[in-house]
Amino acid sequence: MASDLTLDSLLREAIKTTKLDDFGSTLFLEGLQILINSINGEANLNDIGFQIVRGTISQSLANRLKIQDWITRHPEILNEEIAKPLIITGLPRTGSTFLQTLLSIDPANRGLHHWEAEKPCPPPELVYSVTDSRIQEMHQKIQVIEMMKPGIQAIHPMDAGGYAQCNVLLNNEFKSAYFTIMAWAPIYDEWYYSCDMNSAYAYHKVILQLLQWRLPSEGWVLKSPGHLPWLDCLFNQYPDAQVIFTHRDPSKVVHSSSSLVSAIHSMGSDKVDIKRNAAYQSRVLSGEMDKAMKLRERLSSEAFFDLQFLDLINDPIKAVERIYEYFGRDLSPGHKKRMQVWIRDNPPGKRGRHRYSSEDIGIEPDMVRKNFKEYQERFQVPIEK
Repeated sequence: MASDLTLDSLLREAIKTTKLDDFGSTLFLEGLQILINSINGEANLNDIGFQIVRGTISQSLANRLKIQDWITRHPEILNEEIAKPLIITGLPRTGSTFLQTLLSIDPANRGLHHWEAEKPCPPPELVYSVTDSRIQEMHQKIQVIEMMKPGIQAIHPMDAGGYAQCNVLLNNEFKSAYFTIMAWAPIYDEWYYSCDMNSAYAYHKVILQLLQWRLPSEGWVLKSPGHLPWLDCLFNQYPDAQVIFTHRDPSKVVHSSSSLVSAIHSMGSDKVDIKRNAAYQSRVLSGEMDKAMKLRERLSSEAFFDLQFLDLINDPIKAVERIYEYFGRDLSPGHKKRMQVWIRDNPPGKRGRHRYSSEDIGIEPDMVRKNFKEYQERFQVPIEK
């Protein structure tokens, strides 16, 4: 099966499937080749795992071909302005998906839906059909994931009409944090954390321009913990971005993240080492945060709003009110009512509880916090019980 994962076969398949042959810039090829080498050489995937990885790569290649075709036929797409996007980042497992939903249901905002992020072509129109086949395909994909990993919804809730992380867009340049958690792939990870991400963020912007070309909006709501080590590249593309930086006890972050990553690995591999994943998550996430803190010193402090996880969970509407006040945005009565309804209809634990322990992970909370000492002190991040 591993021999099937080759650069030439993947490129040929995408060209044959789409009947297109222009991928645009070829900068993506380096990351793709390294990803292939890493997957073939060290991921320990089973047959299902190879199918998952191959499908993800094939979709990203097809996206590139289709995006380039639209831009070639409609170069005015690149004139679209992406103004003052609200971008959520911070360590993973800090309530960012919850916050992303609360911000995206504001009629004045536009969230990035799963279905359009995974398949941006054709770009949605002003009045798109709720029967768009991509929405149903996303629903079916989530059903398959639930069958493969019962209980995954308790760890990371997903809906076909829900909102995607920016990693899905960055996948198309093959420079994405998604590939660092999709499988055990340290060769790719080492390359990823030292690569030049500017081309990935430039392509990220192109996709947003395409998506809003026929469906304009006042502003985007975007989210990814993966932005942490690349804040400079993010602001190179979106200089007026308004960034919400979410914070949480790093022990909770590492334990929850390790559980999630191991659950993802188990869908495609019979050899999953949760303790190895935990040690890796602790090291990588502390490194990402160290880099993010240094980058923030070079960027405008006014561009960032810091939000504690406990403040968000204890009073989510108040948290959104504070965000809007900080960035000079108006919180409408309609948006406030929408948030109240969503919170009422989606109580904690609705899809089950995510349960994990330090014994399972193999790292004591105090050891994790030691790696994040500077972070907790700088942002006054409280310890959770």
